[in-house]
Amino acid sequence: IAGSVTWVMYALAEADDEVSLESARSIATVTLLVLGLVVLVVASRPLRWWKIGLAAGMAASYAAILVIEPLREFFELTGAPARWWGYVALATAIGGTAIALLPAIIGRVFDDPVDTGMA
Repeated sequence: IAGSVTWVMYALAEADDEVSLESARSIATVTLLVLGLVVLVVASRPLRWWKIGLAAGMAASYAAILVIEPLREFFELTGAPARWWGYVALATAIGGTAIALLPAIIGRVFDDPVDTGMA
């Protein structure tokens, strides 16, 4: 799911004449980073304080990379037209929801209850 959503975002961004190749790569990278955090949280269920701390630490490091200029340059991340960040938010919300629901869906399809840690 994460790979598919990332690829779709990259393909759509690259097809947009207002988006440079570097910006399309940055859009894909940010999409994959956010969905990777969702995968980390889902795989960490049931959540404990230290698992939440791990996810928060990862999120903070991603934010630092996006905000601190030398880190952003090192990872070759660039800006993109503002509307694209709205698209990234929408895509990650949809992809994240699918990733979060996947264990329950698999459990129903295979008639095997999956402990989602949500009880």
